[in-house]
Amino acid sequence: MSLVEQFKNALSTEEALSEFLSALQGGSINPLDWDIKEITDLRNNYLKIFEITNYNFVDARIRFNESFAALLQKINKNNNDPEKTQLFQQVIVECMSYLTYIRSGLKNKRPSSNPEYPLAKKRRLDVNPQLQQLLKLGYNQSLAVEFLSNEHAPHHYAILIKWHEIFIHTVSPSDIMNIAKKGGEQSFVAFSIYQMALRQIGLTTADIIELIIEPYASERLSFLIHYIEVLISLGLNKQQLIVIGKSVYSTHNLPHMSQSLHQFSSDDIADLISKCPP
Repeated sequence: MSLVEQFKNALSTEEALSEFLSALQGGSINPLDWDIKEITDLRNNYLKIFEITNYNFVDARIRFNESFAALLQKINKNNNDPEKTQLFQQVIVECMSYLTYIRSGLKNKRPSSNPEYPLAKKRRLDVNPQLQQLLKLGYNQSLAVEFLSNEHAPHHYAILIKWHEIFIHTVSPSDIMNIAKKGGEQSFVAFSIYQMALRQIGLTTADIIELIIEPYASERLSFLIHYIEVLISLGLNKQQLIVIGKSVYSTHNLPHMSQSLHQFSSDDIADLISKCPP
């Protein structure tokens, strides 16, 4: 039975889902035993499996996703397989996306006491609900007001709310606002996929944010991580790696120059890769 089918079977009843979670937490099912293709299929089908419009035993579904994400996070701390680490991190993102969608759906459901009367109708018109939500989540009021005054605020706000729960324990609220405003969805995706690999080479949270708010973040960081051992062996320091990681030229230059880089100094290597147009 495939991994996707195992998850589908677990969602057949609340009891089956609870037993599946217990097996994962107890160690009788070990995610490290799953092969790359299985994990990839799970990641690609995760939101379809959980059906974000399905509210059957929703509390158990929420509990499972919270616990499963925490379990994968724990596994990743001691995981020596970089490919599985990256895939598990992507599955964690899917778990958090599910939690965001399902909780948003629960909030927007009509109150059971009066199903003909939408909840939105009860909202006070003199209160900005987005500002109230940001304050409730712990954001600074002046920064929140500034964030919501931007002409693209509705789009930025939607991105922030989606990713807040995933990153609030990793970066500051002001950083989350900055990423949502300057980098958008693709920056949060890149952060979630590559942060562990980037931290392993000594990059700080500030360094990673500097990299991911530029365009084409996932593509740039994919090439940087792929060639990182070569670059480090050639003596490049952290700042030079950041320079390369920020440049969109690196996605073309790294594959084409990697065999001849040993001829140059580390400063020249950083300049060649980051500044030479393809």
